Amino acid sequence: YHSGTVAAVREAALHGIPGIALSHYRSRQLTTEDWRRAADWCAPIILDILSNRSEPGVIWNINLPCLPAGVETVDIVECPLDLSPLPLEFLNEEAGLRYSGEYSKRARTPGSDIDVCFSGKIAVTRIPLVG
Repeated sequence: YHSGTVAAVREAALHGIPGIALSHYRSRQLTTEDWRRAADWCAPIILDILSNRSEPGVIWNINLPCLPAGVETVDIVECPLDLSPLPLEFLNEEAGLRYSGEYSKRARTPGSDIDVCFSGKIAVTRIPLVG
């Protein structure tokens, strides 16, 4: 719910357009090699979702871990959404208030998307728009 990427996909789904949010956690500057790996990892996941599991009123979120160079294979885990809030602080700036939050400080509910991603695995999460 904190992600602008997920918000964009949610808005598309509300208009009947299927979508998948892709986010790449980063704890360092990402290189061209990181993005190539991300594309290689995501392509089969996206094809599977679009071919077999796309459904109205549901969006998918894929969170990629930040792994060292040279790691080519990674576990893919379908897991639930972590509803823990992102710790935020609001900064009073000349143009107004700006919020700042560090994803690495977010709570990690065991087995949730945040825990899976921070554990070095790809987290794939099905998010229904209505209960």
